[in-house]
Amino acid sequence: MSILFQKRKAPAGRRVVVRKAGEVEKGKDACLSCAWQITLNEELVRISFSRDNLHVWITGHPADTIAHISDHNYDVDLYFEICPGYSGHIFSDVNNDRTAINNYLHVNGTLSAETVLTFEKNSEHFKNIRKGKR
Repeated sequence: MSILFQKRKAPAGRRVVVRKAGEVEKGKDACLSCAWQITLNEELVRISFSRDNLHVWITGHPADTIAHISDHNYDVDLYFEICPGYSGHIFSDVNNDRTAINNYLHVNGTLSAETVLTFEKNSEHFKNIRKGKR
């Protein structure tokens, strides 16, 4: 079953965004936030995503995603199918000081990778996060 037909109802305090693969919001470009390489079925798979556009790419191909947005638009859960038999979940968590983003990749419910992005206080990204812009 397509990911677009699953997980449409958001838990309390969250909103849901359904994003078809490759669809970009008007006036916005997709930019990469984080990427991981993992091995599934003895094959190397690259999973990358964009917090700004809620896009996920699997080895360069866009994936349909369901996004749950919470914590005053600072935290994002992205759900997607990696390949038959493997579901993906990325949790992207902005810290309370808005100076770092912890990104966690779960495959079939198990933590597979994590990355922490930090920002200088004078960076444009830091200013946008502090203002609540995405």
